[in-house]
Parts: sequence; C-alpha cells; structure tokens
Amino acid sequence: MRSARLFLTAAILFLAVVGVSAQTARKAIEADPAKASHVFNMYPEQIPEHARPPKGFKPFYISHYGRHGARNNGSDSDFVLFRDMLEEAYQAGNLTPAGEEARLRFQKAFPKLYLRGGDLSSKGWRQHHDIATRMMTDYPEVFRGKEVCVDARSTAVPRCIMSMAAFCDALKERNTSLQISQNTGAWLVNPLNPFTIANPDCHPNDAGFENRHAAWNRSYHAWRRKLLHPEVFFGNLFICLTIRTDTPNFFSKSLKLLHSVRHYVTIIRQ
Repeated sequence: MRSARLFLTAAILFLAVVGVSAQTARKAIEADPAKASHVFNMYPEQIPEHARPPKGFKPFYISHYGRHGARNNGSDSDFVLFRDMLEEAYQAGNLTPAGEEARLRFQKAFPKLYLRGGDLSSKGWRQHHDIATRMMTDYPEVFRGKEVCVDARSTAVPRCIMSMAAFCDALKERNTSLQISQNTGAWLVNPLNPFTIANPDCHPNDAGFENRHAAWNRSYHAWRRKLLHPEVFFGNLFICLTIRTDTPNFFSKSLKLLHSVRHYVTIIRQ
C-alpha cells in the first residue's frame, strides 16, 4: 500500500531577516500597505513552478509539514481592549477624524471577531485547500489508485485541526477512493512542535523566544523598547495621547494591541 503522509502543526517559525535600507522598506510599504503588518502579512499568491523529478525517476511518496493557515489575532482580549479604548475616547471627545472612522469600522467588524481569537480564517482554510490541490495536480502519480493512504496528524490547536481538515477535504474532492486517517491530540505536540511551552516535555531553556532564562532575553527586550513607538500609530487616533511606559509589560501589551488592529492601518492612513 502506497502512502502520502501529511503532518500539520502549530509550529513556531523563525524568520531570517535580511537587512534592507529604511528607504527600501518605506517604498515597499507605500506600494503595498499590507506589508506593514510584518508577520501578519499574507503569503504571496504567486506560486513558483514545482521541482521536476530527475530523468528516469517519478514521485511515489510525499511528506508534508506545514503550519496552520491565516488566522485571527491570537487573543480575544486584544479585540475587546481596542473596542473599549475607542469607545471611552469617543465618549470623552478624544478621537481624531481617523479615530472616529476606525471606531465605526471596528464596530462592524467586532461581532465577527469576538470569541474568535486565534481561529482559522476563511482565507486560512482556502490556503490549505489550495496547497493540497496543487500537490495533487503537480504529483498525480502519488495519489493515483485505490489503495493510496494519507496519514494526517495535527496538534490539538483548533486552527491546526481545521487546517488539516481543509487539506484533507481537498484531497478527497479530487480522489474519493483515498484512505485518509486524521489524528490529533496532546500526544502529538512533542513530535510536531517540540520547542513550545505547550509541550510538557519542553525544557524552559528550549522554549525559543519564550525562554525567559536565555542570556539574550534582557538585551532583546531593551532593543524592542528602543524600537517600539506606539504613539506613532495611536497618535493618529486620539487627540490627547498619554503613553505610560511604567506599567508592567507595557511594551509587550502595546505590541499585541498593534497586532490586533493591523487591518486598520490602511484605513487610517488613507
């Protein structure tokens, strides 16, 4: 029995940042404001041509390891915080015209965001559906026949489970005879996403950027405090703005809040 294996996970991805000039970055953002949302920017739709097998060979097995698709902001509290912040400023007459526009637009969006923190978005579903479709189109030999088995596994995070479901649905749509097995659970965190605090077997020193004991941790947070200027963004929304940097985890909370309103950067700038 031939098999095509699929592994989906909520793995933490580390990006290698290539240095570019500030002017180049500014031009890129002006041309496409969505790029200002950094890690929340969507993957490009242009997909390069797949690799061809060497002459005399043909594909017979695929091992796919992927992250979940596009999702909402990870915390429901960020959406509530931004809504309340805008409402309180509105009642106090402290919103700029851009802030008032953001408040009205966010009012319409909030019901679709409330209690949906971290959930897979419709675009995220389509991303994995499209990946599976391309895989079957580019490598039909692997999926041809009546005894092809797909072993799909996911961590227990809902957005990852839904990503796995979207992927497997696309496979089944194109070949109803596929034998697809889908598994999820806490027991899969260690093999699929070992370097996360969600893994009970992960040592604190191996928790990546969440490692509070790392030698680089203090200098990293100092560097982030130096670069992060929330007043630049929030100054467009509020007439009178007071930024308090003496509150616990102020910079972390500010960064999270900026993440949660990333979709409104373009609205406010225009």
